[in-house]
Amino acid sequence: MGGAWCHYRCLSSFIFLSRFHDPKVRLTIGLVALIPVLNSTMLAIALPSIGDNFNVGVGSLTLLVSGYLLPVAVIQPISGRLGDAFGTRKIMLIGLVLIIPCSILAAFAWSFPILVLGRVLMGFACALVIPTPMAYLRKYFRGTNRLGLIVGTQETFLNMTAAVGPLIGGLLLFAGWQFVFFLNLPLALFALFLLLRLKSDQGNGIEELSLNFVSIILLIFVLGGLIFAGFIGFNENPFLAITAVLFSVASAIAYWLYFRRTGDEVANLTLFTRRNYATSAIGMALSNFIFYSLLFGVPLYLIEVRGIGDQISSLLLIGISIGAFLSSPLGGILSDRYGRRFPVVLGSILMLLGCSVLAIILKAPVIVLLVPFVCIGLGLGQASTARYAAALEAWPPNVAGSASGTFIMFRYLGSIVGLAVMASVLGKMPSISTFQMLFVVLSCLGILHLVTGVVMKSGKVNKNSLIT
Repeated sequence: MGGAWCHYRCLSSFIFLSRFHDPKVRLTIGLVALIPVLNSTMLAIALPSIGDNFNVGVGSLTLLVSGYLLPVAVIQPISGRLGDAFGTRKIMLIGLVLIIPCSILAAFAWSFPILVLGRVLMGFACALVIPTPMAYLRKYFRGTNRLGLIVGTQETFLNMTAAVGPLIGGLLLFAGWQFVFFLNLPLALFALFLLLRLKSDQGNGIEELSLNFVSIILLIFVLGGLIFAGFIGFNENPFLAITAVLFSVASAIAYWLYFRRTGDEVANLTLFTRRNYATSAIGMALSNFIFYSLLFGVPLYLIEVRGIGDQISSLLLIGISIGAFLSSPLGGILSDRYGRRFPVVLGSILMLLGCSVLAIILKAPVIVLLVPFVCIGLGLGQASTARYAAALEAWPPNVAGSASGTFIMFRYLGSIVGLAVMASVLGKMPSISTFQMLFVVLSCLGILHLVTGVVMKSGKVNKNSLIT
């Protein structure tokens, strides 16, 4: 991990933040942000049990994830703009309140369609929560030259949550998959209590708010076509799946043409005119493609193909999250010290190495597979922290909500595409050979991920670059 010097730097940096910034703010915002993360990692280990309970296959199970990600991806840019207009704290409060009834509906679902409905509604609620915490921190720490470190500590907190998510999910399965959703209730209530005690940030006013429903519908078409293609599967009905993909591509072209003609959109494409924002957003989409394919594919492989138990399967997912947890603060420190590109390239190399090794040793014992999974996690933590910081600093704080929302939308776009590809490659009856093919695909994407890091501007930070 870089030796004693890096451990000293991490420790001294945490001490710095504790002394000069209110830790209550970071802990509260971290708690708010962890709820969607914990939901994803806990659900991953519960999918096989849910599939057995409702007698559904891989394609249907992906609806629980992609049905959640669709509103998350579409609403997040809107949520960012709402935060810019009315204040990010208000939007977080609304999202937390809505999470409670959505969790109750999912926990008491009496059929699979009702469970999918609960997850879709949960996506709308979480979309209000996901981009706004980082935007709040961007405003709160305005003028600092430690943005990379601040993002790194936030990402570390989230990665720590992701690390324990599979373990918590595996333990909750002893009581039933429903408890994966019941856990949201005390977490949301406690987060509401803490958030109400924070100072409200000022918005730019409702006159700054601009929403266009044509672009919202087109964006739903883009993502919905990809989700439908994954649900149908290229192996089961290639004609219908290809038609869905072409529909998605046509909708994306229509979205771009509409933006060029009107300049009005949900996802602010103007943000992509700055290289570091564009490369960071595309790189994060590729990162999430890889991560979500692993997060939801690996439990299916270990449990359904190799017959390994839920709790043992969760260890590999913990390996990814622990790697990301360990490397996130280091990625923030390195990006502040040496520029954003260095940790991105380093992390991309580690991810590529891990995916390539997995494609070769997939039949190895679980303890052996843990090594490349930790390697992938180390790469994710390094690269993600630097990419997020590069995207946020590319634009001034007064548009932090919009920049964060659009950035995370691309992050989840990668997740949706990854799930669609995963479901199509694996088919209804996954085998070792189909999983090996999946890891070959992920290795190829690892190369593209590396390229997006190489073409970034180094962007070494100085204090003046962060003051508007």
